[in-house]
Amino acid sequence: MVYSPQKQIQSSNSNGEVAEEVEALIIKPSQRTAEPSLFKVLYKTFGPYFLMSFLFKASHDLMMFSGPEILKLLINFVNDKDAPDWQGYLYTGLLFACACLQTLILHQYFHICFVTGMRLKTAVVGAVYRKALVITNSARKTSTVGEIVNLMSVDAQRFMDLATYINMIWSAPLQVILALYLLWQNLGPSVLAGVAVMILLVPVNAVIAMKTKTYQSKDNRIKLMNEILNGIKVLKLYAWELAFKEKVLGIRQEELKVLKKSAYLAAVSTFTWVCAPFLVALSTFAVYVLVDKNNVLDAQKAFVSLALFNILRFPLNILPMVISTEGSIIVKHATFSWSRNDPPSLNDMNFTIPEGALIAIVGQVGCGKSSLLSALLGEMDKKEGYVAVKGTVAYVPQQAWIQNATLKDNIIFGREIKESQYKRVVEACALLPDIEILPTGDRTEIGEKGVNLSGGQKQRVSLARAVYCDTDVYLFDDPLSAVDAHVGKHIFDKVIGPKGILKNKTRVLVTHGVSYLPLMDTIIVMTDGKISEMGSYQELLKQDGAFAEFLRTYANADQEVESTGNRYVDFIILLVMFKYIGVLVLLLPVKAAMYWEYMKAIGLFISFLSIFLFICNHVASLASNYWLSLWTDDPVINGTQQHTNVRLGVYGALGISQGIAVFGYSMAVSIGGIFASRLLHVDLLHNVLRSPMSFFERTPSGNLVNRFSKEIDTIDSMIPQIIKMFMGSTFNVIGACIIILLATPIVAIVIPPLGLAYFFVQRFYVATSRQLKRLESVSRSPVYSHFNETLLGVSVIRAFEEQKRFIHQSDLKVDENQKAYYPSIVANRWLAVRLECVGNCIVFFAALFAVIARKSLSPGLVGLSVSYSLQITTYLNWLVRMSSELETNIVAVERVKEYSEMEKEAPWSIEQTAPPNNWPPEGKVEFRGYGLRYREDLDLVLKNINVSINGGEKVGIVGRTGAGKSSLTLGLFRINESAAGEIIIDGVNIAKIGLHDLRFKITIIPQDPVLFSGSLRMNLDPFDKYSDEEVWTSLELAHLKNFVSSLPDKLNHECSEGGENLSVGQRQLVCLARALLRKTKILVLDEATAAVDLETDDLIQSTIRTQFEDCTVLTIAHRLNTIMDYERILVLDKGKIVECDSPANLLQKKGIFYSMAKDSGLA
Repeated sequence: MVYSPQKQIQSSNSNGEVAEEVEALIIKPSQRTAEPSLFKVLYKTFGPYFLMSFLFKASHDLMMFSGPEILKLLINFVNDKDAPDWQGYLYTGLLFACACLQTLILHQYFHICFVTGMRLKTAVVGAVYRKALVITNSARKTSTVGEIVNLMSVDAQRFMDLATYINMIWSAPLQVILALYLLWQNLGPSVLAGVAVMILLVPVNAVIAMKTKTYQSKDNRIKLMNEILNGIKVLKLYAWELAFKEKVLGIRQEELKVLKKSAYLAAVSTFTWVCAPFLVALSTFAVYVLVDKNNVLDAQKAFVSLALFNILRFPLNILPMVISTEGSIIVKHATFSWSRNDPPSLNDMNFTIPEGALIAIVGQVGCGKSSLLSALLGEMDKKEGYVAVKGTVAYVPQQAWIQNATLKDNIIFGREIKESQYKRVVEACALLPDIEILPTGDRTEIGEKGVNLSGGQKQRVSLARAVYCDTDVYLFDDPLSAVDAHVGKHIFDKVIGPKGILKNKTRVLVTHGVSYLPLMDTIIVMTDGKISEMGSYQELLKQDGAFAEFLRTYANADQEVESTGNRYVDFIILLVMFKYIGVLVLLLPVKAAMYWEYMKAIGLFISFLSIFLFICNHVASLASNYWLSLWTDDPVINGTQQHTNVRLGVYGALGISQGIAVFGYSMAVSIGGIFASRLLHVDLLHNVLRSPMSFFERTPSGNLVNRFSKEIDTIDSMIPQIIKMFMGSTFNVIGACIIILLATPIVAIVIPPLGLAYFFVQRFYVATSRQLKRLESVSRSPVYSHFNETLLGVSVIRAFEEQKRFIHQSDLKVDENQKAYYPSIVANRWLAVRLECVGNCIVFFAALFAVIARKSLSPGLVGLSVSYSLQITTYLNWLVRMSSELETNIVAVERVKEYSEMEKEAPWSIEQTAPPNNWPPEGKVEFRGYGLRYREDLDLVLKNINVSINGGEKVGIVGRTGAGKSSLTLGLFRINESAAGEIIIDGVNIAKIGLHDLRFKITIIPQDPVLFSGSLRMNLDPFDKYSDEEVWTSLELAHLKNFVSSLPDKLNHECSEGGENLSVGQRQLVCLARALLRKTKILVLDEATAAVDLETDDLIQSTIRTQFEDCTVLTIAHRLNTIMDYERILVLDKGKIVECDSPANLLQKKGIFYSMAKDSGLA
């Protein structure tokens, strides 16, 4: 059961409360007394709530500094043995009361912010809905339905985020100023040394982040995996799985090299982050004691300063978020219009594009995509903000501009002529075939007075001009829309994409082509002149917002680029799968076994070494702080402490030891993560390739690609980082408890029950929060669906005067969504308050027992103990967060293992039953009572097939659609295993031998000629078994020698994905060349010439007759004229052989074959 939020929060009431102000936004212009302002409306309505959040935040920030100040009083109390006991109890009570009050104030502040954000979003949603019901049709036509829905979903959510984070604008500077003031009071000018170290570490981390970005590999592994999964049937028929497995692993090896470099940088980053507190303390204390020998570092100064530095750490660490990595294009809060007097066309544009990035700009028609490119070019008037485009720029407009000059001059565009570069550009832009048909080639005059080019040709010339100019930044305004799908894909692959000739340039592409979006680094989604969403393809897909709306709009209209035609279906499947399967996973507990599996994948030695180094790090950290407590207890003689240099030296040495351990465990976890990633990827790849075809037929390719991309990326990058943070948080909590126990062992009585309370609270929250997230997600969709319905039927609603009923329905749906969202707000506060109360109890008992035992305790130990206890709340909160993150991300291991342990097809090779090398010597094929079904729960598709085909015999297989012709081929290659009977080839039962032992010995020329990206030679001989001479011979016999000889790279000619840069006929001849190269005793043609022209058909048939004269040839025929001279014809019908004889005899019988021949005009 989900309880309703308080009545005043519900939409019906909330909107009623703002109804008067909202009305100002939706009344007709003629009735307005002044131009309404949304900001004024919201300020008037929600101003008191923002004021309350301000007061709570200010109170909390001030109370943050009460802890260090009371700690100072407590240390002075312990130091003063004559002070009365009640003072100590008073300070303990104050410390506990302030900590509890701080907790309550902080979470009351968060509660107000989130509830105000929820009310704000509800009010905006209500206003938009009411406006939609009164807006005129002419006004409504200026925006699409999707754009108006985005107002309700994306923009309303932004108001909610604003309410939560607006106070950080003034809070962070206030915390910094107060902390610096108190530090100055405590240590004087020497505090500047520590602050300087903290500030210096910010750009260090920024540089490391930038280097990590440049080390990110833009590999082709996912692209190749996509090809493999789409062409898996061909790989299995040719027994090429191992060759392509090695190809994937080769790319993966390069990727892992890059990951290792990133791991080294991550280790340095972790080193600077973890060691920052120590480096700050060391520099401050060193300056303090070395500048003036009369400066005494007592417990009060040392531990109060440490507490203040810990407070200062958070606001200063916001700086890396502000100091972003320098980009190739930087736009900050910029607003543009077409002229000074026009209203803004682009509002509050805010983004940074890194150097070398590939960025897509998408959105509905008229949302401002082209305007954004014009703004970057300086063609629009900038009203406010900052814009910087670094380097030279090339621009490809939507409407290609062509000069009245030769085609070559249009491309060169006044630049120096470089023939090699020119040829490369012309080929990449798919202009070679066009140049060949022009009267005088590239010297042909084009433009207004010359040859009239088509729109697609003009666009490619415009694109070639930009590419030839070799600039730093490329702006493409939907250049692929003017060309057909295959040319568009060629241009993307060869020019714009991650493997194109512009791969190292900064590229901004406006596009409606959804097939290219998964390959983008970042996608910017435009809505009504604003950026509504921005992120990677996977991130935006999960949000199910404006980007998902864009996909739904354009996925169906887009051209199919993939040869299989399934890719866009996978996009829509992914859209649904992310939304619902992701929710299902949230409900399932993570198996503890997955952690053990991951440890085994890392290697037990590295796992335990990492744990050992974590322990060493925290032992060194505890020892350095304990040494500091001993240092502060040194007696003061003649106004100075003795052995200051020794104390400082040992303190520094312990810090260095800590740094070495930090670097060591960071490297161990990162390198161990790479080992695990390599092993899990190899297992996944091997087992997917070993899966039967039935697995690929029932599993969406999007799911499989997701395992190889998102899940492997999580294992590569996310899990090692989270493990480091989780382990660090765990040992921080343990370390704090050890210090507290060391100072006051009696605390051991209270820590176990507090630990149990913490554990049960955390587990209860995790289980509940999953359910609440699911309910909130499920209840959100009806709000937008109802709004969408209303927009489409607004005229009907107004005609029947049903506006009030529809407003009431909308409010009810918003309320239902709030019923799920509000408890999640409360649940978060519930968890945080209880966790911090556990931490506050530890602070209380640490201080209380220190007061009780003050006679036997030194001030240094008390300071150390209480300063650690003050941090334990932060450690506990971080531990909860990291344990939750680890639990969420370790699911990636489970998903990869799930596919690693699927059913497998028969072994590729069985040593005991392997046939001799010269098998089959004759090529005799016998089907004995053979039956086949596709799945166990389905009927037989082949029934009781009994036929014997002699070695060297040419047999045609015909039948109507669905008769079972291709099923016979699948059975012969054991793509599907037999359900009854057996197939014998030259005395060997094929079911008893390995799949590769069988498939290497028979060859197929399939109906769809599938080629893979790579060299032509690789497509003919992926194992490099044959010499170049043998390859050229096979090409000559396949009538391809002249064509391949004319290619610049000959056998090394790069085939595009699916062989798209070859014609269908050429691809089929390549498949023929494969068969000629293998020269097996049995050849199967599965309607191999159905899709080619008659000329290519004749070439293939004549080659087969001459080159496979002594081989057994089984031809599934589409064109009956190709098999009329065969020795026998098998006629299948409903999975059975109904006729089997020579063509002449079958024609005389006037059966099924006769009727088929008659239909073809052959009888």
